[in-house]
Amino acid sequence: MANVFHGGFRPVRTKSGGEVPQPQRFEIASGYNTDLFHGQLVTFVTAGTVEAVTAGYSALILGAIAKIEMINSLGERRQVKYWPANSTFSPTALGSAQAAYVWVWVGTDIIYEACVASHANTNTEAKVRAAIQSNMDIVVGSGSTYYGQAASTLDGNPIAGSAQMRVEDVVRAPDNDLTAANWRAYCSINEGMASPLSTAGI
Repeated sequence: MANVFHGGFRPVRTKSGGEVPQPQRFEIASGYNTDLFHGQLVTFVTAGTVEAVTAGYSALILGAIAKIEMINSLGERRQVKYWPANSTFSPTALGSAQAAYVWVWVGTDIIYEACVASHANTNTEAKVRAAIQSNMDIVVGSGSTYYGQAASTLDGNPIAGSAQMRVEDVVRAPDNDLTAANWRAYCSINEGMASPLSTAGI
């Protein structure tokens, strides 16, 4: 059975059993040169803004994007499907009334659901189940400008060493074929910047 592809990281619960926390607001830099989509993982940089996380990226992960806001041509602040690369606003300083924002789910115990890319190390059900509690990096892909959804997945290569995400479990559902591409896993941020995953500030 072919699995339906759902890109991006979608919070479903927390490890402690509580509700997923409300997302926090962060700014996007005017002219930032990368598309940003719902469900995309981002990091916080020293300029005081967020940027996209890429595969194997050395920067620590802040969380996944919940929603995006920009000022439209009529001067109205509106939620948008995605941030188009190289979009600008003026004035460009942090805190500008014209600033663009992303709301990000931030938390060390958030469990996300994500698809897993095809890989020789997870191409059978036995290998998939053996990958539980291993670590995986991400694959970013090209998000959908029509739906505004990220195409990010786990890379499917489980390792014992450090990687961006931790595989917590498989999604136990009849429509999740563990022998086919794009099987779904529950995962959490492994290389994260939120305390206590990291004690360092920005």
